[in-house]
Amino acid sequence: MGRQQSLAGIPVLNPQATLETNGDCTTVKIQFEKGKSWIERFRPQTIRRRYELDEFGSFVIRLIDGKRCVMDLVHAFRTRFRMSPREAELGIVAFLTTLMKRHIVFIGVSAE
Repeated sequence: MGRQQSLAGIPVLNPQATLETNGDCTTVKIQFEKGKSWIERFRPQTIRRRYELDEFGSFVIRLIDGKRCVMDLVHAFRTRFRMSPREAELGIVAFLTTLMKRHIVFIGVSAE
């Protein structure tokens, strides 16, 4: 997958994630149910995670609506925080990668 295709991807918030806003900061809460594999029987029935986001992360996660692509997020972030295009792109991509690893966000990418 190329850079342009990645930037055209549409981030979507996991339906199990909830956002709570307090001023400029946002708390993300997510809950996972125990899976079916044999190793899962050693885990708790429900796993709850809570993540506190700073002003930058809060700004980005509030923009995720299932309609804006990654490049739209980069542009909005760049405009709001007055950053260079490359700096904004690297920051947003790193943040979205972290959110994906934590199963908070999924990114839909065209198969083209």
